[in-house]
Amino acid sequence: KILAKRAVWSPPGYSNILLGKNWNDCQKPMRMMEAFIAAVDDAYEGEHSHDIQNLKIIFISRRPYQTKQVDHKFVGRQIDNQDEVVKAIKEIPHVSVTVADFAHMELKDQIHAAAGSDVMVGMHGAALAHCLWLPSWGGLVEMGSKRDLGVFFLKIARWAGIHFENWINPYYPRHYRQDNTGDYTTVDLKTFLPHVQRAVDAVRERKKAAFAATVPH
Repeated sequence: KILAKRAVWSPPGYSNILLGKNWNDCQKPMRMMEAFIAAVDDAYEGEHSHDIQNLKIIFISRRPYQTKQVDHKFVGRQIDNQDEVVKAIKEIPHVSVTVADFAHMELKDQIHAAAGSDVMVGMHGAALAHCLWLPSWGGLVEMGSKRDLGVFFLKIARWAGIHFENWINPYYPRHYRQDNTGDYTTVDLKTFLPHVQRAVDAVRERKKAAFAATVPH
């Protein structure tokens, strides 16, 4: 006999019922998700920024990588003009931008980096699941090289109660290329930046409201 005081059952890959492509289920914050986030927050002691005016944006970079356990010489959904995109985001007033490649960070450092940010921006990919550790007022800007990549991160954002924006390359298959190390999208700043600006504006207001609620009257 085996007694498990704490157990987590995880269906393999995309068969997970929480991440199925059917979007007729719950589209609002879930107590189960909130409890899970709180448990991880406590375990890893994630700290949130208290600066209301100056928001912290974490930009998730995707590049080929190799570790002792993983060999990812081919990585999809890379950004051809990443430096240009990051520079444009930095020009938004009252924000600071940190570029992170989670493939080269320990899990604890990944969680701390997300928890200390207000807005997460990045291409569709597993790293965006770290939006769970954003503060309750946080926001996620998911980027897509093309349509029909799935609603996984929309679901996660809705269930976590954070703001969500989704930019998709409007010119696909233009502004898109592929070689032996991955596929690449050239991000059109004119269509992309409004999503980031909306997220910043929404998160700033949500953050003000969150801190106003904690001030005794």
